[in-house]
Amino acid sequence: MAGRTVKFGDDKKMKQKAGGSNINKFKAQVGVKDVIRLVDSAPYLIRSHYVEDLNRGFTCSKEWDEEKEAYVGACPLCEEGHRAQERFAVKVIHIIRGQEAVKKFRLWQFGLDKYHMLSDIGDESDKPLNELDLVVTCSDEKYQKLNIIPSSKHRKVTAAEDSDFDIDAVTAIPAYEKLQEQLNEARGTTSARTSSEVDAEDIEDDEDLSELDEAPKSGGKQTSGKSTATASVADDDDDDYDISDLLADD
Repeated sequence: MAGRTVKFGDDKKMKQKAGGSNINKFKAQVGVKDVIRLVDSAPYLIRSHYVEDLNRGFTCSKEWDEEKEAYVGACPLCEEGHRAQERFAVKVIHIIRGQEAVKKFRLWQFGLDKYHMLSDIGDESDKPLNELDLVVTCSDEKYQKLNIIPSSKHRKVTAAEDSDFDIDAVTAIPAYEKLQEQLNEARGTTSARTSSEVDAEDIEDDEDLSELDEAPKSGGKQTSGKSTATASVADDDDDDYDISDLLADD
């Protein structure tokens, strides 16, 4: 089962956030300008446990129950007393890094500060977030302290098929038995890495999401978490462009 999706700027309190994977992650770098585009306008929301002695994370096996508005089921890490961290995750096309075209799919994980930035951009635009190119700059790589603004350009982009991944599988909530199996394997061989791993810096900047009650409303529509291997978006202008010229305009 994959985590549920929620619109940016949803006025409901978000209880379930993005769990982890180290597959094709988007990570900004200090001194380098990135241009990205969200594949979907709704992020995934699942929880992740960081186990300090193993220096890695695991997706919580509890599932969100809409009727009860609570997590239900069992989780071996919850039972051990490990607190679940909560994160957002969304699939993006990494269009440009610095002066180089990238054009690859990436998984972007982030906290409440980025959620608010994206919600504000959505509020101020007459387009859904996944129809905007976003310019990202970074002031702190470890904690991914970012500044995000909408680009003045909208590029025609086809992402490389060999960089694609199924975000439903990446954000899937494991069964209790599967999570226990992952834990047993990790404790036997702590160097083993799985697709549910979370880098330590991914959760060190996690925030209290009770503030999401105050999250701004957005008019952007929610879309499915699934995407095709290629993503092409029409451009108003000629799609031949000089990257340095585009970046200078943003």
